[in-house]
Amino acid sequence: MRSTASYVVPFADHLKGRGYKDETIKPYMTSLKLFCTHLGYLKKHHPVEITEADMHSFVRYLSQTPFRGGNLLSAASVNLRIRHIRQFCAWLYRSEVILSDVGQALSYTKKVIRKEKRIFTTDEINRFLGCIEDLLYRTIFELMYATGIRLAEVAGLDVGDIDLGGRTLMVRCGKGDKDRCVPFHTTAAARLKSYLKVREEMKQRERTEALFLSHYGRITTSPIRKAFKEYVEKAGITKAGLTPHS
Repeated sequence: MRSTASYVVPFADHLKGRGYKDETIKPYMTSLKLFCTHLGYLKKHHPVEITEADMHSFVRYLSQTPFRGGNLLSAASVNLRIRHIRQFCAWLYRSEVILSDVGQALSYTKKVIRKEKRIFTTDEINRFLGCIEDLLYRTIFELMYATGIRLAEVAGLDVGDIDLGGRTLMVRCGKGDKDRCVPFHTTAAARLKSYLKVREEMKQRERTEALFLSHYGRITTSPIRKAFKEYVEKAGITKAGLTPHS
């Protein structure tokens, strides 16, 4: 009989097959490592041995155990781990590894009170976009501003996700693990059209369907974050707490 831990890699492959990026899958692996470690303490080594009581025990373990730095996990972090394990158990159930979806026994912790989000004013966003001369980043931020899609979502776009004629884009496995169709305005469409012409001349395009390319292939979120900070400073915007999602 296979151990619970032996199903972690196949689950990661399942996520990749659904379009999840490596940077999205990595936190899942951390959650599953914690889960399997806890099951080991309970001497539950096989998926069919897992009970709802074990699930409740895991939540208490997450909520009450000091982790890195001797600190307890925040409610947001606990809820993230719970979501990952619920998805893992649901996959085990659909794969007929377990007889019931025990992950449904996991309940999210108390609602997290979020800090007030800082946003650009109209003048600030115009100054920010106006100072970006690089076509790649101008297109990325123009599209994020026009659609409200998130950083990982814009980095994960493929050329085939864009419908210039209909002025829509398809976000695959976005927030809430759902696909969604998002419209964008004519300004963003014109910027995308210009970028796509330049992209056709890039050698990297031969190796990937990624829409936005760096010198090494699909662009990642790190250089976009770095560029965001640089352009905010260049635009002379001093408001604290701004992020690419502002």
